[in-house]
Amino acid sequence: MENSSEYKQFLSFINASTREKMDGYKLNIFENMYEWERDELEDIIWERFNNESNIELACYLPQLKKYDGIEALQNKLSECAIPSRESRMIAKVLYNSTGKDCYLDIFKENYEKSKENLYIIVTELYYCKPGKKMFDMLCDIYLNCNEELVVNSAAWGIFFYIKGIDPNITLTEKIKYIPIVNMLTECEKTQRMEQLKKLKNGIM
Repeated sequence: MENSSEYKQFLSFINASTREKMDGYKLNIFENMYEWERDELEDIIWERFNNESNIELACYLPQLKKYDGIEALQNKLSECAIPSRESRMIAKVLYNSTGKDCYLDIFKENYEKSKENLYIIVTELYYCKPGKKMFDMLCDIYLNCNEELVVNSAAWGIFFYIKGIDPNITLTEKIKYIPIVNMLTECEKTQRMEQLKKLKNGIM
């Protein structure tokens, strides 16, 4: 029997040499796929993740039936250096899959130990599944950080959370919210708490 198009497409993506190609594939890969294909694909994902350290496949581990993907992710996380993109990728998958706030501590540790590109860590944080601890972390960063890029990233995350907006919106949709986020970002540090209260109360 010939392989399904889903199977063929995913193989081409996991064989890609760049992260950008992997980023273009969808998360629900096992839909519209034969069961025997799934069986083969799970073996491939397991092998690539564990033995070739293909971290880009981390998001698929919780979906595996044949293997304990959560345990594999936890083991891999324990091996990761911090700060590192790999530790945050795995922590995000574990947090989104289990709902356990402890995995957000990895983001906090990355933030505290990093010396540059802190805004990237903050952006990755607000792309996690919405939750109170995530929101509290964003608020703490927003209220206390002195770097404008970082404050702006935290402001976006806070805005999305309070308004219940998926951060995966289009650029066109995002543009209309820029004035509000700029108000949060460009105010004096001493005024941030007041701006945050206004946003929470629906004044902004």
